[in-house]
Amino acid sequence: MFLPARYTTTKSLLLNGTTQYVNIGNIAALDFTGAAAFSITAWVKLTALTVGNTIMSKIAGSTGTFNGWIIYTGGSGRLRFHLGGPSGIIFCFCNAGLSTGVWYHVAITYSGSGTAAGVNFYINGTVQAKTVTTDTYSASAANSTPVLIGVRGDNTLWMPGNLFAVTPWSTALSGANVTALYNGGVPIDARLNAEAASIIAYYRCGNDPIDDATGTTGVIMDRVGGYKGTPIATVSGSIVTDAP
Repeated sequence: MFLPARYTTTKSLLLNGTTQYVNIGNIAALDFTGAAAFSITAWVKLTALTVGNTIMSKIAGSTGTFNGWIIYTGGSGRLRFHLGGPSGIIFCFCNAGLSTGVWYHVAITYSGSGTAAGVNFYINGTVQAKTVTTDTYSASAANSTPVLIGVRGDNTLWMPGNLFAVTPWSTALSGANVTALYNGGVPIDARLNAEAASIIAYYRCGNDPIDDATGTTGVIMDRVGGYKGTPIATVSGSIVTDAP
């Protein structure tokens, strides 16, 4: 584990929604199969509501053959969760939507149950009602596609907006610990959370001293697992002074 770097929350990574994303690589620790619990948390500010708005994904294939997982919002601004493959998936969405131009802390937790009942959506530390579209998960969602921030694996569902503190966890966070991460709207270091031992990676998206968004040559640092991300098609100015 890396030693904690100086913690600041003045910056974020701004993606243009058409070409820019972060490639983390094919990381086995993030190859969630559906048989084990996990969570994804992030601070998000959308600049537009599009069909995509992907926060994080590890999903292979195309329509009808998708296999893996993805967290995105879609054009309605409602958080959506897909887990599984052609033989069966969990797909559900949050009933409440996000608006453009506003910072939100979002979290999706999954219990490992293999059913949609094990999925919870949180916005600003509060659990939200959800709608289940498909609940037929039946097989591993493992794949060899890279983990991506800001886009789906088939180069669609781009994210137009700001991202900060994108964090995958190897547990279904408790409601209390999601609320603690929100911290009344004031970001805190996730490594101080009661469930910090379950953090797989921690992308502060411009707030690490090493972060550099220069496309293909820069880095978006992970101070927990060492799974550094490579920014694609971004520029140094993609790290902006804009944070919750």
